Amino acid sequence: MNLRTLMLAGPAKANELFARLSETSDGAVKTREKLFAELKAELELHTSLEEEHLFPVLRRNAETRGLVADAIRDNKELRAKLTELDALPKNDETFPERLRELQKTFRQHARDDKRELLPAVQRALSEEQVQGVAERMEAGLAEAEQAKQDEVDERRAKARREREEAEFLARQAELRVEQAEAAKQERTVVEARTRETAERLTDAARKPVEAAAEVAQQATRLVAGAAKASGNMDQRSPAQASAPTFADMFLWPWMGAMQSLQQAGGSVAVDCH
Repeated sequence: MNLRTLMLAGPAKANELFARLSETSDGAVKTREKLFAELKAELELHTSLEEEHLFPVLRRNAETRGLVADAIRDNKELRAKLTELDALPKNDETFPERLRELQKTFRQHARDDKRELLPAVQRALSEEQVQGVAERMEAGLAEAEQAKQDEVDERRAKARREREEAEFLARQAELRVEQAEAAKQERTVVEARTRETAERLTDAARKPVEAAAEVAQQATRLVAGAAKASGNMDQRSPAQASAPTFADMFLWPWMGAMQSLQQAGGSVAVDCH
């Protein structure tokens, strides 16, 4: 790429960004910020390449030395307006007007380069010198483009890392919720089994007591019946009265056994409670 092409490529891209910025509205703050950042980078690259690779060669030539001072003054004015606009909020009502002022300054700078600086360079410098400047400027441009691409790649990598970290944290939170729910369900099952076991034990303890109570009731009924029978036997003859009674032979021993059973059932009930 020759020097003329290099020096005209920067202004062409900058003019495109100026046009896109001028079409934005005050509400399109994010778009303005993005486009202005690109414009700022392009203008800074254009001026820095000139100052680093072209101006040192021109200073060594008497015919072009005076042009360098004018070009540096133009660059300083351009940078000053660029800095002012950079500090201005992008939704400020004066932004479009200040942008036009910056564009006007840049256009004048680009015209001076095209009409004065480039022709002087081609007259005063040898073809070898011009080619050397072009190669160094092209290398600087490639380096700047690579740095820009590296920055883009780094932003993408950072965004990917942040996204992956957010996904990991979200998954960890989901796992904690799932574990808490599983623990809750397990506690519910254990509590249900505990209640069921307690109910079975209570039922098992209550059955002997109920059985003893039933036997006691039956014994009470038998005693009552025996008492009634004894009353009737008082009216029997002496011979009949001397015969062993039902209560003497069977009932009273049986009642004693039942009372022992009832006491045993009561002891079981006390132990269960």
